[in-house]
Order: sequence, then C-alpha cells, then structure tokens
Amino acid sequence: MLLSKKQTCVFWHEWAACVRLHHWPTSEAETQRKAMLARAGFTSLTKVDKLTGFDHVLAEIKALSQPSDLEAQLRQQNQPRTRLVYACRKLADEAYIVALAASTRFNTSDWTALPMETLEELRITLSDRQVEKRRHGTAETRAIKARARKAAAPAPRITFPDLAIGNPAIGYPDEPEQPAANPCERCGSECNPETGECEECTERRAQSKSQEHASDLAAVSDDVPF
Repeated sequence: MLLSKKQTCVFWHEWAACVRLHHWPTSEAETQRKAMLARAGFTSLTKVDKLTGFDHVLAEIKALSQPSDLEAQLRQQNQPRTRLVYACRKLADEAYIVALAASTRFNTSDWTALPMETLEELRITLSDRQVEKRRHGTAETRAIKARARKAAAPAPRITFPDLAIGNPAIGYPDEPEQPAANPCERCGSECNPETGECEECTERRAQSKSQEHASDLAAVSDDVPF
C-alpha cells in the first residue's frame, strides 16, 4: 500500500458515499470499484501513489458521486496544482514568492498560474533556499553559543611558585626572633635574658635583700632612744 492511512480512510469514505448514492449491491459495488480504478489508470488500490494517482482516483469518484457538480470535479482535477501552491506558501511568505517569481528565472507576476513543471521548479528553489537559511542560522547559533561558553569560562588560576610547601612566603615579615637563653651566672640553669639569672636565683636574691633590709631596720631601731 502506497497511500497513507489518512488517504486510505478518505478513499473508503468517498467510495462508500458513492455506493449508497447508486444503491449498488456488494457484487456490483466491487465491479464498479475496479472499473473506476481502471479509468484512473490502476489495477489495484495498493498501486495508487500518494500524489497524482490519488488525485485521479478521487476525481473519478467525484464524477460518480457528484456527476452534476462540475466545480467539484474540476477542483479535484486541479488538486496537483493546489497542492504545489500550498507547498510553496508553506516554505515562504507571499511577498518573497512574488519577488522570486518576478525574477528573470521565472519572469511572471502570477506565480500560481505557472505551468506545473515550472511551478514544481519554483517549489524546489524555495525549499533549497529554506534549507540554506536553516544551515546559516544553525552555524550562527553555534558561534553564539561558543562565544557564550568562552565568556562564562572560569578565569585562569593564578599560581605562586614561591609559595610552595616548605618555602617561606616572600614579602611577609618574619616574626621577631626571641633572644637566645643563656645559662644563669650563679646556678647554670636557663636564665631570663633581661636579668641574666634564673627565676629561682632572682627569688633568692629578692629574699636576701628583704632580710638585709629587715636587719638594717632592726639596727636603726636599736639606735633610736626611748
């Protein structure tokens, strides 16, 4: 089957209406259906193509179901042109098609009246230009996205080779060095750099001075008369 599912449904709908109109029995309806397909140029419905063949079959059905409606029959016969005009208008707006048809290639002011072969050529030209436009738009979109990704990329990391582990930081002042501790002059223990003696010796010296002061006070008090 070459026809689409929708086209097959349209065929059987139109054919059933034709059978009801003529009150054909089943055997006669089948004979008339084969004769109708033969007039359209086909031996079976499975061999009818989607475009011109389907248009011819529907035109034959219209001739049977609406023999007095010449407008409907002509409209069906003109269906290939109607389909091409519709396809062109789907590809571009009317102003663009008119401008293209007025060019030296087609040289017409009424593009819908072009011969079928030329009208098909116009449709192919519009299709090619639409594809080229999409390709150009896709390339431009890629370029915009690439620029956006580049702008959003993180800034390069700044490294300081001199700040590696184990290396002192250059430019930072060192902490003041503590004066080295010297041995106490009296006992040889670690002493206070400011006094030159250890805490124990300092305390002993303070006690000794206190005792000397007390002795002096006692001596003075002995000299004071009562």
